[in-house]
Amino acid sequence: MRPYMVAQSVILLAGALATIFLGKRRGFPSAFSALGLTAALFLIVLNSSLPLFDQRRSVKDLALVVKSQLQTKDEVASYRAYYQDLPFYLQRHVTQVGWVEPFELWEEDLNKRANDDATFWRRWNGPTTIYVLTDRAEYDKLRGESERKFYLVAQTDYDVVFSNKLEHRVAPD
Repeated sequence: MRPYMVAQSVILLAGALATIFLGKRRGFPSAFSALGLTAALFLIVLNSSLPLFDQRRSVKDLALVVKSQLQTKDEVASYRAYYQDLPFYLQRHVTQVGWVEPFELWEEDLNKRANDDATFWRRWNGPTTIYVLTDRAEYDKLRGESERKFYLVAQTDYDVVFSNKLEHRVAPD
């Protein structure tokens, strides 16, 4: 990130100086042009830095792995985290566990379907395949504190998908 931040700082500083200089020498139209060019260069550099944020902000890769394995009766849960893009990529409801989100933009009753830990873990050993998405720290904590079986499905540097059924296992645990 450092090179992008340095480039953006230089662009903003040079743009501010050019805008002031041109404003005094050539008037408002030239200063406004310098300001527009500064904004455009700043946005170009910002846009080129966005891929660095993608893995942390989006769960698209994990969602696509899960979606390729999902059966109609399977459940997908988000554990103690909220991944706004997960229902979008899966095109289905995602059970929230240990997290309640104000769903003003969607159905009002979605919060009523949010589960607490006890409710969720009672279903863990049942017949339904459950895919759980959580952050890496929470996954490590669950594995260390629990005697439940977790089967790793997919992972990134930040997030993990695991399941309660072995047959859906893709990645080594």
